Formats: sequence, structure tokens, C-alpha cells
Amino acid sequence: MGPPILTINHDNTFMLTDLNRRINPEGHLDIFSDDTRFLSYYAYYLDGHVLKRLTSTTTTYYAVRVYLTNPNFVSRDGFIQEGTLALVISRAVEQGIHEDLDLTNYGLQTARFNLGIALRSDFANIFSGGVPSICASRPD
Repeated sequence: MGPPILTINHDNTFMLTDLNRRINPEGHLDIFSDDTRFLSYYAYYLDGHVLKRLTSTTTTYYAVRVYLTNPNFVSRDGFIQEGTLALVISRAVEQGIHEDLDLTNYGLQTARFNLGIALRSDFANIFSGGVPSICASRPD
């Protein structure tokens, strides 16, 4: 048994992430449709800092909700205490991937920062032994 993962799917599209909602290229966490991997890396950052997971759960077989918060960090407006910001990601796999991001500042002061979303894609054929290919074609 490996580490726990969040899996959601609809028809031939599957999304597998770690409990923090990330896809890391070192593991087998990806977005697949039919026989093609579409995303091999997916992560969120606040001013370059990784968010901390509070909880995450699959709400149905095709949807997941993830609750994240910030670590201590210094923004343009000064020090942001851990747990002041909350990011809720509601993700569904249906006719593609849909995400709603709800970001809330529970602090008493303004917080300005960059919300970064990092994506990497290689369109690898999952039957090619895991070797990435820019234009992997589907076998007939």
C-alpha cells in the first residue's frame, strides 16, 4: 500500500492527486483521459509557499473538496500568520475538469500576494511504459 490518494472520475477521465490536491511527477498521480496523461504536475502556491491541507474528501465519485490554509509568510503588506488565509478547492470531473477556488482572508488586515498555479503537461501515452511524448497518438 502506498500513500493515500484522492481519485475522481467520469467515463474515461480520471484524476488522481495526493491529499493536498497536488500532482507530482515522481508518483503515479495524473489526469488521464482514455489512454493519454494530460497533466503530470499540478500545484498551488501563495507567494511561492506551499499551502497546508486541513482536510480533503471525495464528495461523490466525480468530485472532491480540499480545504487548505497558509503557512507563516511575509507578503507585500507584511507578516501573514499561519491559518489566516483559507483556500477551498471544489473540483469535478465531467466533460473535462472544473474547479472552483474560494479564497478567504480571516485576518484583520489586508493581505496581498500572488496565487500561483503550476501546471505541466506531456500528453504521454499510458501504454508507452511511462515515457513522456509530446504528441503521443492513440492506438487504433
